[in-house]
Amino acid sequence: LHSGWWLKRKQPEVLMASWAYPEAVATSWLAKLYKARFFFKVHGSDINQLAQVPARAKQIKKASQRALGILSVSQALAKEMGNLGIAQNKISVIYNGVDHQKFGVDSERPYSEPYVLYVGNLKADKGVMELYQGFAKIAASQPQLHLVYAGSGAMKAAIEQQAQRDGLTQRVIWLGSVAHDDLPAWISHAQLLALPSYAEGVPNVVLEAMACGTPVLATRVGGIPEVVNEAICGILIEPKMADAVAQGIASIMQRDWDRAAIKQHASQFSWQRNQQQFLEMLKIGES
Repeated sequence: LHSGWWLKRKQPEVLMASWAYPEAVATSWLAKLYKARFFFKVHGSDINQLAQVPARAKQIKKASQRALGILSVSQALAKEMGNLGIAQNKISVIYNGVDHQKFGVDSERPYSEPYVLYVGNLKADKGVMELYQGFAKIAASQPQLHLVYAGSGAMKAAIEQQAQRDGLTQRVIWLGSVAHDDLPAWISHAQLLALPSYAEGVPNVVLEAMACGTPVLATRVGGIPEVVNEAICGILIEPKMADAVAQGIASIMQRDWDRAAIKQHASQFSWQRNQQQFLEMLKIGES
């Protein structure tokens, strides 16, 4: 009620919801109530996971019928919305951007040993256990290499226990949650950024890694293949496969990567471009 009265006083011309469910569903009702133009953005899990529940999918589709435009972070996500019956002509694919003034600049090395870096929640569906298992498989052949996890979550204990059994405790480093301002240095000096997720939209950390000139080992899911050029930027593998992680790490370590070329590829993903495309979308339906 408090938010409803606040909105009524503001008399918005446009309502923009971030995430298809429940935000877009609720905002579609508010837009009708306040006679405002309505748009929403989808990110990945809201379509790939939440919309797998038929009742939610029905509500999302109805919200899409009321929307003047829908922002999708990838072509893959736009295709999934099409499978739900959402009109493709309403969807604008606008990739997320990177702050190139923050990522890719010179920084001091935060850790003395060479390392593989993971950034994100320590959840099973992020492939964090497969990442450890893949690292363990090549640990003997890469005796100086460490595995660094930046993030927190439920899988930490299981990985710690397995590392203890494998005698690799000293080579798995836990940073916990890392301030965003501190990430560029960790990403820039990594041998590679690894993100072996089971599902994704277009993860910003992959764009940030490329902006730093750091090669990427990621899974061939969601919008990742749309933004990672394997000839320049890294290696894509299938999810849920520790052997593929091991082979990917070994392959990246063996190759001499052109970091300037990776940065150049990443330059197309900027918040300035994202903003321009977003504002153009919001012009739909202007009187």
